Amino acid sequence: MVIFDRIIIGSSPIAVMLAVKFSRAGLSTVIIEAETEIGGAWKIKYIPEVGFTETACHLIEFYGNAYDVISDLIGIQFKEPEVQPIKILENGKQFPYTSRKSIVFEFIQLLLFYCTVFLIRAFNACVPSSLKFKKGERFSLFSLREKVWFSFRYRLLNLFNFNGIKEPVGGYVTFLQKLKDSIEENDIGLVSEKVISIRGNHLSGQKILLSSGRELLTKKTYITESVSILNENISRPKFATSKEYWHVLASMLKSQASVIRPYIHFPQNKYIHRITASSHKSLIKEDHLRIYFLIQLRKHPNDIPYLKLKIEEALKFCKAAHENPNVILHEVFIEEFIGDSKNSQYSYGEDIGGLHIIKTVGDLAKAVIVNSELRE
Repeated sequence: MVIFDRIIIGSSPIAVMLAVKFSRAGLSTVIIEAETEIGGAWKIKYIPEVGFTETACHLIEFYGNAYDVISDLIGIQFKEPEVQPIKILENGKQFPYTSRKSIVFEFIQLLLFYCTVFLIRAFNACVPSSLKFKKGERFSLFSLREKVWFSFRYRLLNLFNFNGIKEPVGGYVTFLQKLKDSIEENDIGLVSEKVISIRGNHLSGQKILLSSGRELLTKKTYITESVSILNENISRPKFATSKEYWHVLASMLKSQASVIRPYIHFPQNKYIHRITASSHKSLIKEDHLRIYFLIQLRKHPNDIPYLKLKIEEALKFCKAAHENPNVILHEVFIEEFIGDSKNSQYSYGEDIGGLHIIKTVGDLAKAVIVNSELRE
C-alpha cells in the first residue's frame, strides 16, 4: 500500500495552500473532503439571476505580507476595494472595518484581558478551592505569549505601513476557482469521502479509515478545526457542535442603490449580522438592472418578523440604498458549519497524537500569518 507523506482532512483555503506548499516541497500529498465542493466554509453556488456566487462570504483583512504568501501559493493578486468595508453601530456611527485606532485598541484590550486572567490565576493559587474562580483557568501563559507576539509583530508594527483591507482581483468566486486549479496544477490527490477514524501516532504514522471501508496510510495527518472525526489516540473524544448560518439573497433595482460596499458588519443588530455584495461581477455590468446582496441573519428567517422591511431599513441605514428601495427576497441558504467546539488546548501548530490541527478562521490573512508552515 502507498504511504503518503501528508494527508490533509478538510479543504478550507488554508488546507489547500498547505497542500500546495507540501507538494512543491516534493512531498506526496492528498486532500480528503467529504463535501462535493472544496473550500470549507467558502462555498459557491450557482444562482440563475446572478451566476456563481459565494454563499458564505468572508473578509480578508489587513495583515502585512500575508497577501504575498497567498499570491505565491495560488497565483492570485489582491487590491484595495474601491469602497472600504465598514462596521455600523445602532447609534448610526460608521467606521472602517480595520483602522489604526481599532488595532491599537485591540492590543490594549488583549493585554488588559490577560492581566485579569493572570490575577485570577494568582488568586486561585493562594486561596482554598471553595473560593476559587473558574473563569480564567483554561487560559495559559503560552497562549498569552503567542497572541501578544502575533498582535505586536503583525498588527502594531505594520501600522507604519498601513494599507487597509484588500480583496482578490476578480472577486472571491475567482479566488475559489484558483484554489481548485491549484490542486490539479500541483499534482495533489483529492479524495471525496468521509473520514471515519484515525489510528496511529506521530512515530508510526497514521491509518485513515474512509467511509468506503478502504484505508490510507500517511506519515503525518493535518486536520482542519471544523472536521469532526474519531482519533483513537486522544483519551477523550472530540465532539464538534453544529452551528447554522442563515443567508438570504436579496436584490433591488440598480437605480435604487447608493454606495455599494463589499462588506457591511452590524455588530449590534438583533437580526442582521452582515451584508455583502453577493456578486462583484454583476456590479460592474452597466446593463445589469439589479444589485444583489447576500445577507447573513442571526436567526432563522421564519423567526424574524417583517424580514423584508428590516432588510430595507438596514440597507437605507448603511446608505447602500436610497430612501424608498423595493427589495425582493430570493433564495434562502442555510449553511451548517462545524465549529465552536475546540478546547483552547487545540491551538495553532499543536501536534496531538500525530494530528496537526489547522486552525482555519474566517479572517484568511490572519490564518496565513499564524501558520508557520505557510510562511517558511
